[in-house]
Amino acid sequence: MPVMAARMALPGRFAACIAQVPDSFVGLWCIGHMAPSPWPHVHSTPCGSAAVIHNATGASANVPTWQHNQIAATGASTRRRRVIKKTLFPERNAVKQVSVASTLSTRCESAFGFRSDLTRSVGTAPKNSVLSWRPFKEDGVALTYRRYGIRAVPVLEILLAVVFMNTGGGVPLAAQSGEQMPVFEVDTAWPPKLPYNWIMGHVASVAVDSHDHVFLLHRPNTIPPEDRARSAPPVIELDADGKFVTAWGGPGIAGFDWPDSEHGIAIDFRDNVWIGGSAPVAPSLRKLDDDMLLKFDKRGKFLLQIGGRSASKGNKDVKSVHQSADVFVWPKTNEAFVADGYGNRRVIVFDADTGAFKRMWGAFGNEPIDAASSTGFAPAAGRGRGAAPALDTEGDGSPQFGGPVHGVKVSNDGLVYVADRSNRRVQVFSPDGKYVTQVFINRAGPSPGSAAGVALSPDAAQRFMYVADYGNSHIAVVERKSLRVLYQFGQRSPKPGDFQGLHHIAVDSKGNIYSGEVAPGARAQRFRYKGLSSTPPANALTAAQLAPAPPQ
Repeated sequence: MPVMAARMALPGRFAACIAQVPDSFVGLWCIGHMAPSPWPHVHSTPCGSAAVIHNATGASANVPTWQHNQIAATGASTRRRRVIKKTLFPERNAVKQVSVASTLSTRCESAFGFRSDLTRSVGTAPKNSVLSWRPFKEDGVALTYRRYGIRAVPVLEILLAVVFMNTGGGVPLAAQSGEQMPVFEVDTAWPPKLPYNWIMGHVASVAVDSHDHVFLLHRPNTIPPEDRARSAPPVIELDADGKFVTAWGGPGIAGFDWPDSEHGIAIDFRDNVWIGGSAPVAPSLRKLDDDMLLKFDKRGKFLLQIGGRSASKGNKDVKSVHQSADVFVWPKTNEAFVADGYGNRRVIVFDADTGAFKRMWGAFGNEPIDAASSTGFAPAAGRGRGAAPALDTEGDGSPQFGGPVHGVKVSNDGLVYVADRSNRRVQVFSPDGKYVTQVFINRAGPSPGSAAGVALSPDAAQRFMYVADYGNSHIAVVERKSLRVLYQFGQRSPKPGDFQGLHHIAVDSKGNIYSGEVAPGARAQRFRYKGLSSTPPANALTAAQLAPAPPQ
């Protein structure tokens, strides 16, 4: 039935859809033909062997099959005409324009955790024409990679085939196509030792101001009681060279409610500092709800409070947050976009000066609803915290954000990126909350919680997005517009360059990445930007290192 539905949506004698797929894949072709066609043809073979794809000009490639996925078409709808741009086979010298009869909007996903929403153009085309992909914003055919093997499925006029690159142990697609990617090296000398014999607890978040000063937000109440007298204040400012500048913050000051468990810190375009909390979910001494969002100047002068201690009435409350996790102030509108959070399951937007409510939305732009439990704590598999739950690896994912809605950033071109940690994805919206697309980050695990923090590269186009994977202890380097995962780095260990409890990340004007770790890491790290490379860096994880753990 699903394949028939897909067939009915394909007009003309020749139809094709092409999907960009993660890391080790070259592309996906859905080919329908009723007569000899110029489109590529596929010979399929059993899982574990190989296939060969070729086109009318004779170009061909060996295609190793992959034993973790199979393809199924699950629906279709036609869309408006489009013109597509990019070549499928880069070695060809010329690309002829495709005469597009209609467009299929297709969703692709992989058990590796990548997801991308892409436009598929279909219709008649002259011989030797080439099709390609580009991002789309509309629903349509869902092509789902499922576990247990790859196969090409000929049904009536439909051929489905997947083309892979032999990656030699997880070399990403970008490296093999010559596309450049940013590379990073951990700075083992950063951060320097704090003055006054101060120490830090869990480093919940990190932010960078317009002068490349780095602000660390840590949790003094996570320091062992016998050492708590040596705690630095919760907010620590370092200059661009790592030199200590100042520290401030904490409870006991009249006029505002300081969070019982510090969670997120953000610096807006005016260098004001925004702070939220997540008690009692995160380590808390008083077990009171952190339902406030605070705004200070960079020296700690109080400016604004939204909400208050244990004030939230749930997802419908427009005057308070509920254990908010992150905030970003968009300069274009001076609006504060809040990832809200551990208690709620929404993005909520306030005026950044007055705190007045503007709008809110849930996953896919749906109305957010209250959940019976919003703890947001997803135990990592195989780490002594109970049996790992079964993970969903197919379809669109939950129609609601999971707990917590953990990170938010707005790009220069006006797209809102929301880290939905327990659903292991980053969803993308327009500033008014219209759903655009999403990408899954390590959807198949092993951890049931991944996308925690989001940062964007500092170039004007913000070409790259960086996603902190909390549960799997990686940073994913993503091509922002296509949402392709280029590579990932970091593993779970205490070594420099690895992570334990990777929580939030930030980027400075030079492209350096800063990370904060909660339990058990309790540290901050800096990864120096080393430039662009057409090959993966030495710290890029292989496919074997990224593979989900086998069932126990």
